[in-house]
Amino acid sequence: VLLKGLKDSNFAGCECARYGAHVQFQTKGRKFPLYDLVKYRYEIRGMKLVQCFFGGRLSMKRTQFSEEDIEKTKAYVSKNGLVVYTHFPYTASLTGCNGRYAHEGNAEDEAKMKLYRDAIVYETGLLGRINRPGCGGSVIHPGSVGPMVSKKADQETIDAAIQKGIQKIIQSLDMIKFEKNAFLVLENSSAENKGMKLPSKVSQLGAIFKGVSRKTRGHPEGGGECLQKG
Repeated sequence: VLLKGLKDSNFAGCECARYGAHVQFQTKGRKFPLYDLVKYRYEIRGMKLVQCFFGGRLSMKRTQFSEEDIEKTKAYVSKNGLVVYTHFPYTASLTGCNGRYAHEGNAEDEAKMKLYRDAIVYETGLLGRINRPGCGGSVIHPGSVGPMVSKKADQETIDAAIQKGIQKIIQSLDMIKFEKNAFLVLENSSAENKGMKLPSKVSQLGAIFKGVSRKTRGHPEGGGECLQKG
């Protein structure tokens, strides 16, 4: 289930780089240059794939890297056949915000949704510059409808909210203008909170894929899926 129909050839040269770990980007408030983080994990730990947060896990403020750091990291990644992923902040939600669904005319909500989209464009675009074509990307839990549903809601109401949430995710994705070699990877949420954290099923990933426009799905850039166990 992909936002873009990737072929095996897109991952040529990436076969040995599919295993790695989520690593710390900062320690006691000190942020590492991206180059140092990637180099350390490869040369000391032997990891050819790394994932980190470009900022706080619950903050939309993304780290800004120097052009020198970006170019240095890009050269090192290319030379050693590495792959770099990030995980997008857990607080971002493509379904909506402030307890309301997205794209329904509320100016405050739309400003926040734009903040999410701009951060996605920045983060995926930066990773697109660093990684080789077809490799890496930013992993995101697309959203939740829990804040929009009463705790006393029956299953029929929950099911309707889930379907609306999926449509809001599709709408939000279609509004993103991906940069070159930029990939957004959708991760499931293991059926948390009565399945209201989306997508909680592979079928919901499929619905998102089928629902996005041909422009989003067929763009030279796009995304993929990440399955969370547990």
